[in-house]
Amino acid sequence: MKMSETVRRLATKRRRGARPGDEGIAIIMVIGVGFVVSLLLSTLIAYTVLSIGNARQEQDYQSAVSAARAGVDDYVAHLNANNVYWQSTDCTNIAMQRPMGGTCGWGTSTAIGWVSDG
Repeated sequence: MKMSETVRRLATKRRRGARPGDEGIAIIMVIGVGFVVSLLLSTLIAYTVLSIGNARQEQDYQSAVSAARAGVDDYVAHLNANNVYWQSTDCTNIAMQRPMGGTCGWGTSTAIGWVSDG
């Protein structure tokens, strides 16, 4: 077999297997699929980054509601234990601590109890 016959056979096999106009479709498909995947990933990342602020706001809201509910529950528990609790100052309750507290012995230098130090 001569070299020219081998080249001619390969060229003939190539011509039979390939349809006209299909030579560049593979690279176009790869680029198209890559573009769609990149678009989906960038959309997912953008959604995740934008939802971080909403998640933090919801977390802060739930913490505030829990704190308020705990305060109301504490006050109701004191009222259940003592019907006239609302008429007197509870010296054992740090939240009621204030300057010039009167009967509890708090003076002008007494810090307000419900304000956090940090």
